[in-house]
Amino acid sequence: TYIVEGGTRLKQVNTALVPNFNYANVPNAAAYNLCIGVQDMDPLSVAVLHISVAESDTGSLAKSGFTQMLPSKDSRSLRRENKGTRNVVKSGDFVIKRGGVEVHFNSGVMAKVKNGIVETGVISQWGYYTSWVPSTSNDVGSFFPAPASGAYIFRPTSPDEKLHMLKPLVSKTKLVENELFTEVHTTYEGGWVNQVVKVYDNKPYIDIEYTVGPIPINDDVGKEVVNRFRTSISNNGQFYTDANGREFLKRERSRRQTWDMEEFEPVAGNYYPVNAAIYIEDDESSVAVLTDCSQGGSSLNDGSVELMVHRRIIEDDSRGVGEALNETSGGILPYPPFGDASRVGDGLVITGTHRLMVGDGTSGARMARSEMDEMFSPVHVFAAKSTKEGGALQSSFESSTLSALRSGLPRNIQLLTVKLLSSDGTKKSLLLRLGHAYGRGESNDHSHPVSLDLSGLFVGMTLVDVKEKTLTGNQDKAEWRKNKMQWMEDSGQTDSFGIQGATVLLKPMEVRTFVITVEA
Repeated sequence: TYIVEGGTRLKQVNTALVPNFNYANVPNAAAYNLCIGVQDMDPLSVAVLHISVAESDTGSLAKSGFTQMLPSKDSRSLRRENKGTRNVVKSGDFVIKRGGVEVHFNSGVMAKVKNGIVETGVISQWGYYTSWVPSTSNDVGSFFPAPASGAYIFRPTSPDEKLHMLKPLVSKTKLVENELFTEVHTTYEGGWVNQVVKVYDNKPYIDIEYTVGPIPINDDVGKEVVNRFRTSISNNGQFYTDANGREFLKRERSRRQTWDMEEFEPVAGNYYPVNAAIYIEDDESSVAVLTDCSQGGSSLNDGSVELMVHRRIIEDDSRGVGEALNETSGGILPYPPFGDASRVGDGLVITGTHRLMVGDGTSGARMARSEMDEMFSPVHVFAAKSTKEGGALQSSFESSTLSALRSGLPRNIQLLTVKLLSSDGTKKSLLLRLGHAYGRGESNDHSHPVSLDLSGLFVGMTLVDVKEKTLTGNQDKAEWRKNKMQWMEDSGQTDSFGIQGATVLLKPMEVRTFVITVEA
């Protein structure tokens, strides 16, 4: 039995022990994952949890096989129940409801999502495009007319190629239920794509965790793998992608807003970089998908959102790398004359998460903003040994919760940078960079200017001085403004400048940099 104890701020520590199916075939992987539910944490804060194993239960898991683990009400320890993992072997049609989120599954895959009063069809699909390979009559070494798909270029076999769909294997669908969340595990034909849909008790989103690879190329065809969500939203060819986590840019399928375009590549030509999120919306509902790394994405048909997660290609695109995008687990042999530069091992296996959010009409940006930072920078987990004295766990922490901030920040303020520049006795100079998390018109509650008092920002530190710098921090903002060229500007939002005492103002999407002097 695992016993998880939190501090006074963690009134109840819910836990679940779930099996690790190890779809990525990681050597010596643990058989189970211990999942711990904690409250939302403030920026620059720590929550300390003590985890122990009851001596009387050592080895009991190995004897009994897997059974679901749930916290008991009296001692916060985990008790077994005869449920947990079960196969969904019939039609694969069922409904999961956790908190305010309801997810309908057909044939083992997601088909509809209801969040509060908003309901929309969301069909989860996996497939791939085949990579274009030049014929022997083409000049592969030139930029025109026919470069292959490769490290720098996405080019499907035909310009308007349809996605080659992978069928879900309904007989292998598994359902895992516990105190914190419900998981639906789906394996797709070929066995090299596995998906876990995770619905939480107290979260407004659904996580789609995927494991893809090794991509098979025994047919000598490169493949570029896509996760597609088909929805009932009428987005009229419009979708939005972020620009490096800041502004959302409006994209229009097969159209450019500032020039007339003659389209030759209707699939590749409508792919855009997605650093943090992509969304579509209409007047009735919105769907946003957040990524945990930069990917290519598009909406090639009304109601659809797709993201490319993995690629394995057998030809070079002649852009300087000099080898195909065919990465393998064993690497590559030396180039001639010391070897033949052939690949060793299987193709790479990748894992990742797409966070799906469903909301009311024209709310895509607001939904994405609310979770982008957590998706980009999740909580870091550290582990250390604790000792027991008199039967009680001992910790080097005086408190089980601590924070460097006096209080939490407003929801629309980002603490982007805190860096020690110098220290002289009790005085310290810090580089401080703050950002506004929302754009204009994205949220009724958060898309407005917000003030922040820097004097009470950090625990145990008194503010002595504040100087505003340029964005990169290498010039005083006041001097820079004197020397900059003065343009005749149209009316609109201008940058904030000046500090009222220790209070600074941040307008939507604005980032401001300061050097502050504090005294401990």
